[in-house]
Amino acid sequence: MTQKDSNESEDLLSKALVTNGSQPSLELSKLTEEEQKEIAKQYQTGLINIRHKADELRVDIGALSATLDSLSDAVSEINAQGNSATISHTQDSSAGRTEILIGNTGRAASGKFTKSQTGERDWTPIYIGVGAVIAIVALIIITSG
Repeated sequence: MTQKDSNESEDLLSKALVTNGSQPSLELSKLTEEEQKEIAKQYQTGLINIRHKADELRVDIGALSATLDSLSDAVSEINAQGNSATISHTQDSSAGRTEILIGNTGRAASGKFTKSQTGERDWTPIYIGVGAVIAIVALIIITSG
């Protein structure tokens, strides 16, 4: 949709929009037959977009459910064998970001993720590198002076 089409659609909607109290509604009788058809077309396009998004969410939530079932089954099997495990899984989807920590260990029970599991960058190596550079520069200044 071009900027011109977008502006025309906004003008058309503002022409048909009526506010009764706090509830806005469309008054199509004020529009020409062509404008009414355009509003109906926009409405149908909106419904298609909503349906598409709902289907996308349904698929993503189904995949998340299957992942949770699989991880839970894996921990149950490990537990039945007398072993311990912590499994983490992070996933970004149309439903948002999901972070899963499951297991039969103290770390899993605490529910705390490591920085790498949450996607946070570990700055420790950079701090060490900067500190080393500062120490070397300071040593050069002290020994040359």
